[in-house]
Amino acid sequence: MKKHRKSFLFTIISILVSSFLASCGSSVTKTSRAWLDLYQESMITFDGLDDPSLLSWTSANENVVTVENAKLIAQGVGETTVSSSSEGSKYQIDVKVFDSGSLPSIKVENTVFYVGVSHDISPYIFYNGESYYPNLEYDVRIDNSNVATANGTKITGISEGLTNARIKTKYKGNDISRSFILTIKPNSYVELIENNEPIDAFTLYASSNQKLSSKVLNFNLIDNGEKISNPEMKYEVDDASVVSFSGNTIFALKEGKTNVHASYAAKSSISLDFIVNVKPNYVEGSFSNDISANYGTTYTPYSGKVGTRSGDMMKFYNGDTMHNDEKESYWHHRLINDHAGTNAIDAYRNYGFRYFAFDIYMEKEAWVLLLLDGLSTTFYVPYDTYFQNDIVKVIDEDGNYINKFVKQQWLTVVYDIKARIEFEPDSTLNCYLALNADGLTSYLMNIRYYMDSSFLPYNPLQYSRISEDELQASNDEFVKLHNNSNTYKKIGKTVDGVSNPHLYKTSSSNYLQDSLVVASSTGSSKSDSIIRLKEKGNYLAFDLYLEKASSLYFSINNKRLFFNADVGVTNFINSKWISLFSNNKIEYEINLNKWYTVFIDFASEEMVSSYLKDPNTADPVFIEFNSCDKDDVLYINNVRYLQTKNIVPSEYAKPMIVSDKSSIIVNKNEVFDINASIINGTKPGDLKYEIANESIVSKTLDESKFKASSVGLTSIKIACEDLLPISVDVRVIDEYDYPSSSEAYYRDAGLSGLDSYAIHNHLTISRDNKEMVSSSIIRFDFKVIKPISFLYLLDTAGFGDASLNATRIGPNEYKGAEWWGAPTKGADASILSIADSNGNVLGKYNKEGIEFETGKTYSVYYALSSGRSIDIFVSNLGLTKAKEDFYWGNSDYSYLSKVTDYIEVSNIGGVYSDITPVISTSKTNQKCYLNKVTDLEFDTIFGNNKQITYEIADESVLTIENGKIHPKKVGSTSVRASIEGGNSITVNVDIIDGYINLNEHAYIKTIGEEIILNNEVLESSSIKNITYSSSDDSIVSVSGNKLTLLKMGFVLISAKAPECEDKQISVRVLQNDKTKLNDEVVIDSDYPGGQRMVFNKNSTEASKYDTIELDITVKESFSYLYLLDKYNDDPNYAQYENGVKIGDGISGNMYQGLTSWWVPNFTAGFDASRLSISKEGKVLGLLGKNPSSFNRVGEGFAFEKGKEYKITIDLSNNHSLIILLANFMKNPMDGNDHDEVCGGNIGNYMLKVTDYILINDVYGINKRS
Repeated sequence: MKKHRKSFLFTIISILVSSFLASCGSSVTKTSRAWLDLYQESMITFDGLDDPSLLSWTSANENVVTVENAKLIAQGVGETTVSSSSEGSKYQIDVKVFDSGSLPSIKVENTVFYVGVSHDISPYIFYNGESYYPNLEYDVRIDNSNVATANGTKITGISEGLTNARIKTKYKGNDISRSFILTIKPNSYVELIENNEPIDAFTLYASSNQKLSSKVLNFNLIDNGEKISNPEMKYEVDDASVVSFSGNTIFALKEGKTNVHASYAAKSSISLDFIVNVKPNYVEGSFSNDISANYGTTYTPYSGKVGTRSGDMMKFYNGDTMHNDEKESYWHHRLINDHAGTNAIDAYRNYGFRYFAFDIYMEKEAWVLLLLDGLSTTFYVPYDTYFQNDIVKVIDEDGNYINKFVKQQWLTVVYDIKARIEFEPDSTLNCYLALNADGLTSYLMNIRYYMDSSFLPYNPLQYSRISEDELQASNDEFVKLHNNSNTYKKIGKTVDGVSNPHLYKTSSSNYLQDSLVVASSTGSSKSDSIIRLKEKGNYLAFDLYLEKASSLYFSINNKRLFFNADVGVTNFINSKWISLFSNNKIEYEINLNKWYTVFIDFASEEMVSSYLKDPNTADPVFIEFNSCDKDDVLYINNVRYLQTKNIVPSEYAKPMIVSDKSSIIVNKNEVFDINASIINGTKPGDLKYEIANESIVSKTLDESKFKASSVGLTSIKIACEDLLPISVDVRVIDEYDYPSSSEAYYRDAGLSGLDSYAIHNHLTISRDNKEMVSSSIIRFDFKVIKPISFLYLLDTAGFGDASLNATRIGPNEYKGAEWWGAPTKGADASILSIADSNGNVLGKYNKEGIEFETGKTYSVYYALSSGRSIDIFVSNLGLTKAKEDFYWGNSDYSYLSKVTDYIEVSNIGGVYSDITPVISTSKTNQKCYLNKVTDLEFDTIFGNNKQITYEIADESVLTIENGKIHPKKVGSTSVRASIEGGNSITVNVDIIDGYINLNEHAYIKTIGEEIILNNEVLESSSIKNITYSSSDDSIVSVSGNKLTLLKMGFVLISAKAPECEDKQISVRVLQNDKTKLNDEVVIDSDYPGGQRMVFNKNSTEASKYDTIELDITVKESFSYLYLLDKYNDDPNYAQYENGVKIGDGISGNMYQGLTSWWVPNFTAGFDASRLSISKEGKVLGLLGKNPSSFNRVGEGFAFEKGKEYKITIDLSNNHSLIILLANFMKNPMDGNDHDEVCGGNIGNYMLKVTDYILINDVYGINKRS
């Protein structure tokens, strides 16, 4: 308050009144005006006058104001002028002195004195925040003269103690006084000071962090009444092994407690003793059962032996049953640490917390859920799976970094607080711990906040830069992915001239359990692992020696791309991402007892593209290596990263047999060539051809040509001397044996088991199980219209049944699609072939995928099982926008698209037409109008030329001819439809005589307005009048078709007409007046999913209104608008009473309540009585309809770019409005840095609000009385 008043007075003296120029002869007069309070003083200022004190100033009335050294000094209430002149210029100030009623007071600068020493108390006048030092006479009286005496304003200390004193004076006609306390201290003494207070003990930590292990000592030292600045002190320590000194700085040496005697170097009699307590390099912490969760979880003290340890610990029982089977349920069985909510930076700076660590022992297998800083960072770690992360590490009881969670041994979990701060500076120390196994008992101990890293073991992951191109890693760059009994460790021996390699020995024939994984490829997500790898190089190389092995397995991108290599057999040239060389020559196959260099390309444009096209962004890249049999013995050495391919040689070790086709499809009786040849060297001899089944393919007189003899699948082996042989698969077909057309139809909602396909179509080609044997082939062509990522082909048993074979084919991927309940291997080359328009067979099961090019046509040959059909799906991961995609099931990598938008299917052959007929419909209740003939609606009629018969329960209501309903009268009846040789279904049909067509479903108006309803009855056999009624006549009254709005509120207007369904219109009535509240909308840039807007109803002005109106303009298109009614500002548990999601996204038009954001019972959202969104005066979407008919899908609307919208919303009392936007299907790794995943759901992408909408104005309406 004082600061504001001072600023005001300065302003009115120097600025408030503008100066003006007045001509008076040759002189110029500059004027100003000043207001002074009765006891105020102020310096004169004038624009252009650098130093007013150089002029002589005169007051016209010194009873009002006097001037001393260019200072105006108020003397009495009144008005006068103060003037001066200089070099032809005159200066005049019109001064007005007023009395505000404020009175001056006395203050003293010194209240502490010393025995036998005299000092002045230095009094002064204090008024309105300013200090004045006039020449006044002061009278000082002291209550206890045995403590101190006064001579004028000089005080002399007599003895130690306290006494009251009083000072008074006369200032500008006023008698003023004050009382104060005098403190008399010894003539000489010393105090140890901390935070301006004396202390006699303090704590240090035995840490490498000098801020915590050392302290500069500050002393308040008085010698003969004089304060000594920076006194030189001498120290005597009782236990010199605990602390040491350098000058006035004390250093902790080890844990302990000691006394220190400090004395003044110039006078040793001035001294003191203090205690120093040196603690270890940590502070004890704790977990507790989170009260907001606790579904049967217990956390209690325990003392006894667990594993290799004994003593006091905590017992954590996880509960008998989980809340549900989803991983989020583990959240309901969580512990939370004691410093949760503390800002991490504050903890690091103020307390020295560098790490949070705890030891845990799990009795059985469990996935571990660690949530740091609330939901901001989540580590959901599978059991016995290695992970690499900068923030969390796991150490085993032998002191090794294992970075995985295993059972029945003590593990130390380390949370790196500093690394967390660097990742997200605004984070807190929240650490939640949850385990996902029912009935799991775990034990925790040594829960601590460490000040330094001295408790951590040596990290074997070390790197050194050899050259600009090469980064040398340690052999420990490979780690065991799972905690099995296989061996990977450094050995002290020489293997074929190489010293101290790492031994890799397998322990089982389950090669996936014996995996080694590259540590840098195991980040917390795909993008994190890519960054970790790319910052080291573009290629990984390591030296490999096989002592005993028969087959190797390499994989990348979490096994989505892999390469099997049989020792002495498999040609490494077949891999696009692995090279093998030795002695500076490229090798084709790997053999025993020889050192090779394995060179892995993990960062080419093609490889990174494959990572980005995989929507499962939570998975790391995972570069894995395995030997596939039990007790295999291998050695690894010289692991390094490279920027270029410079180390890969250009010369080959020996020639190679190649063919331009690995598989081929030919017609029966066709003569064909497999185009085999030898490259990279001199041909050692003639090529030899061996046919596996000569009844299918036979030789011709030309040894390089072959004839297709009969339908089937076989292979041709090509060999030459000691070169690595190759094999070409040959499928012989006779497509002319099959009809040229078949039944193709689209499945839609309503078929059993297919409700999840309601938004898209998928194509099905089916055949009769009576006529065609299991080896028969369905053939079809498809042309790619728009880009697709994956083609799915399912060999299904029938409607909604699990697939016998399900195959997913796309770039670098040809594999089983296990989420359809099919075997994981999918359809192999004996069942499925895909060829281009030139007849070249593409891809190879488990080897290479197919990238389907837009505009190209492909042929599919599929040998279906008996009684099966092909279901065809496509997906376009990361390639198109939300409205064209559909999120299927719970899998992060199943985005299915509407087939007919992406491919054209033609030339279907091999399917007979006499299949088992089926009819189905999802519309079991159908409405028809009395005067209109209508089709009876079916979703599927499966069986051409099959007769459908109808049974009508009440033929007086309707008849059916050729599938069309002919109404006869108003009423209801059931119709049973049966297809010849197939099934029957029953449909209920209601005949109504017209319907009420509402021009508008909703209105939002103000008190006093009138609405004229212009609705009509359509599809009626006669003219019908509509009658209206109001749910509350005191709010809106009805007269015919006119509505009069009487007072604030919400009503439903019922519209009725004979023999028609009733309709309802919502009317929301607001007050006439509204107040602009633009300043109450702020941008919250700290929100984790991108920026959000917040309207703060808690502010003084905004809290006066029940209703808020936001006028917005859409700058760029988006999928969804979120409006949240926030009532809890806790940063960790912010909660919302209501929330709604509105838009036109992947699931169609949508207006639904939200089920996230910590909202209780949040499925309904805002209804029409509390929220309206209008465009050009018309209320949109379900917002205008009866709240009781709140639907999830089909009632939303798209927000159009460039259009203006009004959002009128009733917020709960003292709540705030949160505004967010989302675009679904935005790839978080596609380079759009304004997008970010919110809450871990891959479908929820929050946008920077200000990039997409503009808030024009904000108003408060419906002011509270």
